[in-house]
Amino acid sequence: MSSSRVLHGARQSHSVLLSYRLREGWELMTTAEGVLRELLAEAMGAMEQASGGASVCSFTKSGVPVPALKYAEGRWAALRELKSQGATEEASLALGAVWQERLAELQSRGAGSDWLAYTTGGVDALAEFWLRVSHESGDEPRQGRRVSNSANCCGESVPPPSAAA
Repeated sequence: MSSSRVLHGARQSHSVLLSYRLREGWELMTTAEGVLRELLAEAMGAMEQASGGASVCSFTKSGVPVPALKYAEGRWAALRELKSQGATEEASLALGAVWQERLAELQSRGAGSDWLAYTTGGVDALAEFWLRVSHESGDEPRQGRRVSNSANCCGESVPPPSAAA
């Protein structure tokens, strides 16, 4: 199975989980801090599931691409960075722009699947945070806003998780 298919599967699994929770009436956190806590816990759970409990370093040192694991790790890393900057809509937009730049640069130089997956995970996590927090505050999501420009990474553009609900 190609690494882009594995990553696409990881992104779809996350989107399906969110859709299920919304459909089943699960209460999602609505405060910025609550959303951040929830997304961090989901990212950590996805890393543990993808790694089977082994350290992320053990996979990367083996030299075998692990895009699904790196996608989850990128989500976690971006959210931790957001936490350190203050979990606000403004901080998520500013940090999201930085991660988008990183992704564009990696794509332009033909970086490996793990780097693309890691950075795409970060872009997606920050966009999801912004979508959930801005929705709760009454802001309208920007028309045409994509979660990431990760066509080279995942084989297709994936709509924001809130669109799957």
